[in-house]
Amino acid sequence: MLIGSYSIPSPWASAPSAHGAGIVAASLDARTGMRDQRPARFEANPSFLALDEGGGHVWAITEPEHGGELLRFALAADGGLFEEEPIRIETGADAPCHVALGPGVALVSHYHGGVVSVVVRDVLGAPDRVAQLISPPAAGEGWDRRDAVSRPHAAMFLPGGEAFVVADCGRDLVALYGWDREAGRAELRQAVVLEPGTGPRHLAWHDASRTILVSNQDLGGVTALGATGVELRVRQVLPGAGIGRNRTVPSEIAVHPDGTRVVLANRGDDSLTVYGIDGGGMLTELSSFDCGGRNPRHFAFSPDGAMLAVAQQDSDRLTVFRWDGARPVDPAPFAVATPTAVLFVP
Repeated sequence: MLIGSYSIPSPWASAPSAHGAGIVAASLDARTGMRDQRPARFEANPSFLALDEGGGHVWAITEPEHGGELLRFALAADGGLFEEEPIRIETGADAPCHVALGPGVALVSHYHGGVVSVVVRDVLGAPDRVAQLISPPAAGEGWDRRDAVSRPHAAMFLPGGEAFVVADCGRDLVALYGWDREAGRAELRQAVVLEPGTGPRHLAWHDASRTILVSNQDLGGVTALGATGVELRVRQVLPGAGIGRNRTVPSEIAVHPDGTRVVLANRGDDSLTVYGIDGGGMLTELSSFDCGGRNPRHFAFSPDGAMLAVAQQDSDRLTVFRWDGARPVDPAPFAVATPTAVLFVP
């Protein structure tokens, strides 16, 4: 696995004491936990990582407070990063925080920069150029959010690659865009406006029900959106109090590989909430657990669903849980400086 981190201080990102090693490579075993850990690459705040479709390359963003880059690394046979320089490109706005990959394109969200960069990929799949800077909508029929600052925190392509969604945490909306690969352009199709103070942050996809799951950073809990063709609709808004020791500030959300459970990470409360999800995309809150550290910024399931690894940014810790079929159990902590992202690789 690869672990991204805040490697230089960043008050914007609530990481004034960041001291991570950049990107760290580690090996995990479902029975014994972490076997080894080694620095793989130093970059300035590689705070989010993504694996490309073919599995042979890893994408990362750098998140300084001003400027920022999108990088593509080749993977070595042992799951680490090749020593040669990555292909890199400036993203066109300040402080990129998330990258999502689609057919011929990479989408880079900028929470502080206020835009999503559409980065066109070349014939070999590498980042080539910023083709478009998307500003999420500010007003529409019956609504006006022009007084709110746009804060896009994540994007996600829908199956088929002809459309993607953007979570705008600042304007409390999820925007749907069509993607014209031939023209290399995105066009707004719809803006689903959520209640003020919701704070949509990260996104997950439940394939069986065609449901988009959104972590509500400011409200707490989850918003579920049904995706029907080229239209989105709010299906459910489910609160999440965590274990109740502090206000929840959700970060990552993900669907277990078996499709029956959804997990939400709650900063502030430092907990994980597990939801059941049925074939119609309806959620039921099942239980919440201590996450094993402070500020669970991100987590990921192993591809086989046997492990759940949580990046505890403020504890200098990666906590690895075993998944017992319905919930995380047996937390095992491992020292990792200022971790922010977890990526399992082949």
